[in-house]
Amino acid sequence: MIAAALGVTLDEVHNGFAKISKQLVLGGFVAAGDMGNAVVIYSNRKPEPIKRNIVLAGLSFGWISPLGSQSGQVRKFAGSETLMQCTAKPKSFESAQVKSREKYRPAQIKSPIETLFRRKDQNFITPEHLTAANDFREIYAFRESVTAEDYKRISSILPVRVLQILIEICGDLKGFETVEKEMGLPARSAKVMISFALDVYRHAKSA
Repeated sequence: MIAAALGVTLDEVHNGFAKISKQLVLGGFVAAGDMGNAVVIYSNRKPEPIKRNIVLAGLSFGWISPLGSQSGQVRKFAGSETLMQCTAKPKSFESAQVKSREKYRPAQIKSPIETLFRRKDQNFITPEHLTAANDFREIYAFRESVTAEDYKRISSILPVRVLQILIEICGDLKGFETVEKEMGLPARSAKVMISFALDVYRHAKSA
């Protein structure tokens, strides 16, 4: 049995996915590294941990599928069209058949950085900034497991204010206006600040 081979029970797999199914249906995704826990990332909420072996079991059952290109040490997975089979009784999990192989494309929650980048009238965010923002988001999401050392190093190098705005916008996906209010920044300044912060982050990563 798949679950037993991964060292988890069917009940654990059922309960684990039942808790995150709503987030996945609404466009969230699972990010998993090579060890430790995985996390569920949805909108601007704090990443929710889930056991990596439960994620692997769900992948084997066909409830999630790879999201985008799979490079680097962090893999992303979105809910598949068979995701709601996770609400079935545990005994029926491994006998469930995938009735359709059509690719499922869930709505994806874009980060404020990506949304700004795609605006034709903006000149704050470059392709390099977008890459850096996605890189920081992965490191931040796995800061307590596979990217702990990376996050610790970056945290020790970056100025406190720079790290804070990266966490707020790239990590927690808060909107620019929200960050301005919470951090006491002048109106319409967060876009300039995050552009500067991403430049500092890129420099620190290459140092």
